[in-house]
Amino acid sequence: MNEQRYIEVIGSRGDVVDLEWIKQRGLVEEFDRALHDRFPISKWIIVRKTLPSYLITISIGVFACFFFGSEGLNWLNFEELPVGLIILSALLASIFWSAAHTVYLALYRNRLHYGIRDGNFLVTKGLILQEKGAFPLCKIIDIYVNENLLDLIFNLRNLHVTTLSRESASFTRIDGMRAGDAAALKETIERSARQERIIEARGGRLIDADRTREVLRVPEAGLQPKDTGHLGGRLLN
Repeated sequence: MNEQRYIEVIGSRGDVVDLEWIKQRGLVEEFDRALHDRFPISKWIIVRKTLPSYLITISIGVFACFFFGSEGLNWLNFEELPVGLIILSALLASIFWSAAHTVYLALYRNRLHYGIRDGNFLVTKGLILQEKGAFPLCKIIDIYVNENLLDLIFNLRNLHVTTLSRESASFTRIDGMRAGDAAALKETIERSARQERIIEARGGRLIDADRTREVLRVPEAGLQPKDTGHLGGRLLN
């Protein structure tokens, strides 16, 4: 079985698998990383978000070339010096800001993680101080994808996942995904949310046929049912 396919945690058929069998194959760890590995943020989001600052930098650079080219060393004269210093300072500040913004977005993209675990949609974001949020799948009220003109130019989409939590509207927003990845992630979360609602309706757990053991859910039909014993709880406790 392809371990990556196991990560498709959604659409479970209620199969049973031994927890130790999962751990031995590293599937627990893989599962945690699943969504942001399978549906990553596109690198084009860095270009899309820094484009305005680079356009400003280029504009200031063109103006600076025109000014210093026409003035020559005359800009060092007392009358022209303040103007020249202002233009030079603006150009250097713009270059620094554009470069810093690019580095920040690249690091932020690498530090943004999202996945599904224990019936929650998990999001971790931030560089130095990371914020973590866990939003119950069964409480999701809306999932949608949107874009603006710049997003369309770069074939990017923004995924929104909202729950009853007030913080979810902004915290679970994932910007800069490729169109296909955004649609696939949306479908994955929707299927997972439907599955969790079923589990919630059954009292939060699945019970095997003789109602003597709690069992773990796994998605792949290729996984053969195994005796779990009295494990308790959900997958990835």
